[in-house]
Amino acid sequence: EAIRARLAQISTERANMLAQRYEVSVDRATAQAKHEQARLAAQIAELQRRLNSIDGLSDEERSALQLQIQQLGFVAHLSEIQHKLSALDAEKAELLRRLSAGGLSADQEAEIRERLSQIATERRELMKEQLKVYKAEEELLNGKVDSAVLSATDKERVQIRLKALLKLIKSTMESMQDSDSKDHGQDGDAQDTYELYRPITTHEMGELSRNKLS
Repeated sequence: EAIRARLAQISTERANMLAQRYEVSVDRATAQAKHEQARLAAQIAELQRRLNSIDGLSDEERSALQLQIQQLGFVAHLSEIQHKLSALDAEKAELLRRLSAGGLSADQEAEIRERLSQIATERRELMKEQLKVYKAEEELLNGKVDSAVLSATDKERVQIRLKALLKLIKSTMESMQDSDSKDHGQDGDAQDTYELYRPITTHEMGELSRNKLS
């Protein structure tokens, strides 16, 4: 009997330690996210200061600075979204750990399962927002590819980033589709999302151009 009591005590102590570790990791991640946002805000402010205060900037230099500011804005937004996604993933892992550990009342278990459902919904909404940011940056950069005021080096960077964005958009949509399949056993919503956010094809671009000319 004493051994069983001690084992139960050890189990409780372990659960408390894991819960404390989770709380510490959340605090650390939050502090890191705030630090990253402050760093990006400082970079944007410095670039904006240079853009507004330096006389004699060429059109090429001014356009490059403006592009850097816009892209850093996207980076800041995406960093904030990623922090929220990571926080939800960490919370989900902690809730699943509590479920698997057992010892919960029926009400506690129901509350955890309800929160897990909310996390799935919140995560999907964040990924939708992430896709919108990717598409906004893609639209911006597509307009810069043939810019007459960007240097060849900057245009090359734009092309590299565009290729990366296509991969990010694809992987995010696939993650959403996988999540939908697991949560609902269907992928209708994910297919709708794909149609909304998929990159425009070369054929479609040609059709749009012909329509504009006509």
